[in-house]
Amino acid sequence: MYYGADYYPEHWCEARWEKDAELMAEAGFNAVRIGEFCWSRMETEDGRYDFEWLDRIFEILEKQGIGILLGVPSRGAPPWLIEKDLSMIRVTKEGHRVSSGGRYYTCLSNFLLRDKARELAKKLAEHFGKNSLLIGWHLDNEYAVGNICYCSLCRKKFQAYLGAKYKNIEDLNRVWGTVFWGNEYNEFSQIDPPQIDPSGGFYPAQYQDWMKFNSENTVSLVNLQVEALRKYSKKPITTNAQGGFYAHTVDYFNFFKNQDIAATINYPLFQCYHALEMDSVRGFKKKNFWVVEQRSSDTNFGNIATTSSAPGMIRLWTYQAISQGADGILYFRWRQCPFAHEQLHHGILENDGSRGRYYKEIAFTGKNLRNLQSHLKGSSVISEVAMLTNYPSRWALDRAPYFGKQYEQIVFSVWNALSKFGINIDVLSSENDLSSCKLVILPALYIITDNLIRNLNNYTKNGGFVFITCGSGLKNENNNVIPGTLHPALRRLCGIEIGESCTEEQRRIKIKGKEFDCSVLCQEIVPKKAQVLAKYNNSYIADAAFTRNGNVFYLGTFPEDSFYSYLFSSLLKEANVQHFDDLPEGITLRKRQNGDKELLFLFNETLEDKIVDIGIEGSELLSKSKIKGPFTIKRKNLVIVETGRSNKELKS
Repeated sequence: MYYGADYYPEHWCEARWEKDAELMAEAGFNAVRIGEFCWSRMETEDGRYDFEWLDRIFEILEKQGIGILLGVPSRGAPPWLIEKDLSMIRVTKEGHRVSSGGRYYTCLSNFLLRDKARELAKKLAEHFGKNSLLIGWHLDNEYAVGNICYCSLCRKKFQAYLGAKYKNIEDLNRVWGTVFWGNEYNEFSQIDPPQIDPSGGFYPAQYQDWMKFNSENTVSLVNLQVEALRKYSKKPITTNAQGGFYAHTVDYFNFFKNQDIAATINYPLFQCYHALEMDSVRGFKKKNFWVVEQRSSDTNFGNIATTSSAPGMIRLWTYQAISQGADGILYFRWRQCPFAHEQLHHGILENDGSRGRYYKEIAFTGKNLRNLQSHLKGSSVISEVAMLTNYPSRWALDRAPYFGKQYEQIVFSVWNALSKFGINIDVLSSENDLSSCKLVILPALYIITDNLIRNLNNYTKNGGFVFITCGSGLKNENNNVIPGTLHPALRRLCGIEIGESCTEEQRRIKIKGKEFDCSVLCQEIVPKKAQVLAKYNNSYIADAAFTRNGNVFYLGTFPEDSFYSYLFSSLLKEANVQHFDDLPEGITLRKRQNGDKELLFLFNETLEDKIVDIGIEGSELLSKSKIKGPFTIKRKNLVIVETGRSNKELKS
């Protein structure tokens, strides 16, 4: 496992580098990320490459046994390159060219930028590609921020993209519905990107095509550097998603397809859904991942700040990421920078370079991790439950008046309720194979593809369980509404029809004598073959709120969170998903598995000690003690229990 920091030696005098490396080694570090914003240092003038300073930092880190994840810049073009082609600067949706001097200010379509970014990758690979200290390549940074441009070149590329997709303008007019408001096009060259909202807004299908174009345009730039690196180096290639769930201007499932490892950032408290983000990143390639920016201290990005990190929480958040599949943890950042945009963002070291409580906590964690290496090696996260998503749905929801504002909370509510049962949860592409799952959930999956329908039909025929919420299957792949409100294949699968939707007043749903508040949106479910499980208690529409057809469940509203906990307590049993019914409030449990061995991570984020009695026994790896029967987890702490017993033997 890799453990280390994001290091910016270019921010400090060279005389400090040796001391930094020594302190890193003392903290148990074996890896650092460097160079992702260093194009101006790597290529000081056109064609003049300077890697000597990098050679020196390689030598210094090698003495301490610290490997390097080397950045390959692409979007932070140096001023000399911008000067050669000012059209390289990105244009905002308001039509203004952004100022250079920040980050992500370049147009990803620009031909000169692409040529030079590919050449830089080639030169780096030629020079460092076979260096034994190199652990991998890190492509630029956070592709999903600043990747959309509205310049004349992007407009022309978008028009060409549409021409290749639709072949003739008549088909585009039909799909977009341009007859509405009399905007039928005669030529692809007449089409603008959806830039400034006209009266009434953009055509939904137009916005969908624009987002897909931008995602593919971003991926094509990334793949230019991937190809250049692979020609001269066999080291793994990655870069960091800007979280796995929230950011969605790039289709990360497609983005990571040609990379070896998915990676991400992890800033708990700054990111509202950080644990859900980790499950999402693991789903990009359906395997373990790296966290290349892990919160190390107080987080402050310019004008965005969060509260300070209480003692013990950095350690806890680190283990949480590991428990969810992280095989690499690099903290951001090694030391607080004394200048520029993020100078208020704390680091592992104090701003004077000394060791404070953050360093000590991270060093303590590093010492523990060294002792856990043999237990973690080869282990992975095995999930029996999957939540499905896709980026076309996310783009469509950007323009959706109700679901767009609620989507993230809807998904989190379902995910959070499942998490309380101590199960691993995959967040997968809706195009993934489902055969290894026991329960599949579609939380407001707005756009349904034909491939998913085939997968669901095969999956349910083989006994799989499916839970579908309101908001799923409302649109086709062009972001146009489906007649009948719900995709016809889903109607057949669920054994229902959907009537009208009621949004006038707050309602409750009643199931087996229990009542739960629900959202103002309530769909009228008309059962055909389905059994009614829950009803609205005050509505002028038909009263069916929740139905079941075989192993397929459909929910016509969004209830309060306690409903999902109530539902999953029985559904997990019926689907034969191994889980824990009796986890104390405030205790979360994650599992990594290696053959017949399991690592159970149990976290207590509360302010009081908790007694846990869930019928497990094994070796507690941090205290090197035996667990059998009830045990205590101290406040803001964790235990890691290795058991040789299979899931089926665990109490559930």
